Amino acid sequence: ILLLGLVMIQRSCRISDRTILTIFLFIRSLLALIAEVLVLEPLSALVTLLPTTWYSIRKTLQLERRDYEMYAVCPKCHALYDLERVKAKVIKKCTFVRWPRHTQRRKRVKCNTQLLSGATTTPKRTFCLRPVSSYLREYAKITDFTKRCNQWRNRVTREGYLVDIYDGELWKSQLNGYLQNEYHLYGMLNVDWVQVFSHTTYSLGIIYAVILNLPRSERYKEENVMVLGVIPGPTEPKLHLNTYLKPIVDDLQQLNNGIIIQDGSRYGNKFRFRVLGCSSDLPATRKLGGFVSYHATQG
Repeated sequence: ILLLGLVMIQRSCRISDRTILTIFLFIRSLLALIAEVLVLEPLSALVTLLPTTWYSIRKTLQLERRDYEMYAVCPKCHALYDLERVKAKVIKKCTFVRWPRHTQRRKRVKCNTQLLSGATTTPKRTFCLRPVSSYLREYAKITDFTKRCNQWRNRVTREGYLVDIYDGELWKSQLNGYLQNEYHLYGMLNVDWVQVFSHTTYSLGIIYAVILNLPRSERYKEENVMVLGVIPGPTEPKLHLNTYLKPIVDDLQQLNNGIIIQDGSRYGNKFRFRVLGCSSDLPATRKLGGFVSYHATQG
């Protein structure tokens, strides 16, 4: 009952997993202290059965959180494959050809890198993806989401001052076109890498996006940042991120045409989403756009 109550509070109040876990561990420690002081053996035995991680809490409550897609990744060329087919050993080696139309035959060979770890059915690398459309379907259920996305229309501006992206010429040029509809959204894409271990070189990449229509005070909050993909390590892809961006781009193309999302109205509304720009450091931007670096030897 305690675990279920905390999960219900989290969903209703939009509290992060880490905060809920901290609260639960505090309650668990408090119960352990009471059991030790009052010498309550049944309570002490109950405390030892309580989970200590967020994963074990979800497993205990049988809550599956599969709002994301998973792909098997080639550790050499970073090509993506259907995870179930790889686990079933229908696909064992990478079939990606970098230059399929090259005039030289030796350049048209397949990658042939093993996708599985040894004789197991576990892929060497996996890529987690949650498309923008999945986030929008979740956000649309929030009562005042559309209202907050349109607060910028009533903002007070001062002549000659650039305060936010709404003051830019590109945004203003869309007021009588794309942005005339309150269900049309603009987003900003970002990608960056982080070292997840202290004493081991392991670079993990994150592709994420934000909704620019939201107020600046809410735009970059954790619950409003859309984590689209987690690029596996230990090394970063070279030159570009095309294989990881392809499923994201496919989803964005559908959103550009518009999809019907249930937002509490009778028949739902047609939401559209476009990427207005990208914001990341120079090495990440270079890979995101597919541009070679200044010291590249490849044209």
